[in-house]
Amino acid sequence: RYENYQNVMVGFPQNYRGEGITYRFLQYKYKGFDVTAGNFYEQFGSGMVLRAWEESGLGYDNMFDGVRLIYSPLKGLKLKGIIGRQRIYFEKSPGIVRAIDATFTLNDLFKGIKESATQYSFGGSFVSKFQTANDPFLNLPENVGAGAVRFDIISKKWGINAEYVNKANDPSA
Repeated sequence: RYENYQNVMVGFPQNYRGEGITYRFLQYKYKGFDVTAGNFYEQFGSGMVLRAWEESGLGYDNMFDGVRLIYSPLKGLKLKGIIGRQRIYFEKSPGIVRAIDATFTLNDLFKGIKESATQYSFGGSFVSKFQTANDPFLNLPENVGAGAVRFDIISKKWGINAEYVNKANDPSA
């Protein structure tokens, strides 16, 4: 994808200036494996621990540049792993994101509820961001982690989903 922003639109951040090929990737799929190298968007669960998305109308795009591996060893189980840097305007962030995610769809894993009208799934994620701490006054952590567990119960007329997220050692003002 080629993007060109020469005159910043009113309301957009001033750093959104420049041009270049901002989205390129290679993808290979084979027998439950899906490997992507280059740029990609990803979301784990509801997106509270990891979400990379694009909304051009808002001038927002924080895609990953790195490698993503998705593996489905059996129907009802999906494992994901990523490593990369996120986009900040036309640059990449200084932090390296490493993340894993697993989703279990119980209806596909257990014969007793396979034909049920209600769908059951649960999952978990862990995300770590490494960024060198260069502050001469503060002792900042270089690795910041976040984890999540979630479940979904979806019927024809209703649905329940919940996600618990915990983020460690990330100081703020």
